Amino acid sequence: MSFDKRKISALFDRWAADPSLQPDRGDVPFIAGLAALDALAPCPLDHILDLGSGVGRLSLACARSGAQVLGVDLSPVSIRKARERAESEGLDNAEFRTGSFADGDFIGCLPDDSFDKVLLVYSLHHLPDNGKKRTLSAIAKMVKRPARIVISDLMFFSDSMVIDCKTADDACYDSGDTDFPTFAADMIEWLRELGATIRIERLHPMVGLIVADFA
Repeated sequence: MSFDKRKISALFDRWAADPSLQPDRGDVPFIAGLAALDALAPCPLDHILDLGSGVGRLSLACARSGAQVLGVDLSPVSIRKARERAESEGLDNAEFRTGSFADGDFIGCLPDDSFDKVLLVYSLHHLPDNGKKRTLSAIAKMVKRPARIVISDLMFFSDSMVIDCKTADDACYDSGDTDFPTFAADMIEWLRELGATIRIERLHPMVGLIVADFA
């Protein structure tokens, strides 16, 4: 199990270039994004960091609320599409950068106290567990208090989970090629160790929403 930056970048370059590959309203990843946006509750005073922003769908939704938004994705094609969408809507409060949040140095280069809300939708699961834990720790150290981190992603809910083909397909889980979900309980434990209070909601047999608030 390892994070292959080039492989994932190429995968999402293809996805961004072909609208037919992007999730529709009834798809689980789309629903996960809407649930995350609702939990984030963006407002004009917010400074939001969207890690794994893709073509900018959620970043731009936050920007429309008046929030200042930085979207980060390792796919150059996705970032180009997101910038084009922001420009076409006249949203100058949304910025997009190519980068990998798997690199601790990237988050470390962001100014402390510059964001009070962080969004991770269908992105964290590409990292192995040690990468997830390290990334969450870096984010928790960087955000301004009070802060909220919202994770809406693939995750396992028990050791005895049976994942059939339909469940995996509905959740867009590739069975470990580039997707490495962890247990929801582990992520909750890591976030509590960092000082967060947690709310969790199961959106699908393989997808959960975790809301982590830092006082």
